[in-house]
Amino acid sequence: MKYPRVTDILKPFTSYDSVPKDILRRAADRGTRVHGICAGLSKNAWIPENMIDEDLRPYIESYKQWHEAQVDSYEIIEERYHSDDLEYTGQIDSVIMAKDGKRYLVDYKTSVSKQKTYPLQMAAYRNLLEETGIQLHGSMLVYLSRNGDFPNIDTAYDHKEYFKIFTSALDCYNYFHKRKTRKND
Repeated sequence: MKYPRVTDILKPFTSYDSVPKDILRRAADRGTRVHGICAGLSKNAWIPENMIDEDLRPYIESYKQWHEAQVDSYEIIEERYHSDDLEYTGQIDSVIMAKDGKRYLVDYKTSVSKQKTYPLQMAAYRNLLEETGIQLHGSMLVYLSRNGDFPNIDTAYDHKEYFKIFTSALDCYNYFHKRKTRKND
């Protein structure tokens, strides 16, 4: 059985309704390209500056500043995880060992506005990692700057409430997609 993705589960709760579809499409494309370059840089791949599109350079500069200030090493880069218990899947941007000696789940964002679903997404990802035995100190939403500035970072340590909300969204998703629903705790 194919499991739904975290982003699909949370999609009904994101508020992009007022954004024209062509702008959303370009933003999604930009986000995908930025993630790909960040993943390559995280893996120490050599990416020549002239290979980075002009519109992406500020985001990459923002990423580099964050990387220099925060990252000691990468433990996970762009890997998909599955929960066989709750039957969902998610793509992890990265897990880092930070310079403070603690392990963090990291998700890069290129969007201008913060979404209420982002902490739910992080809670779902954290659960995926913990189901495989990976313990985290916290999580970081890293909002890469479209101006090339140091990114804004939302750090969270306790995801319990957000995970309860995510599992409610998962139950709704399963109900409306005629999938089996989990038993109430």
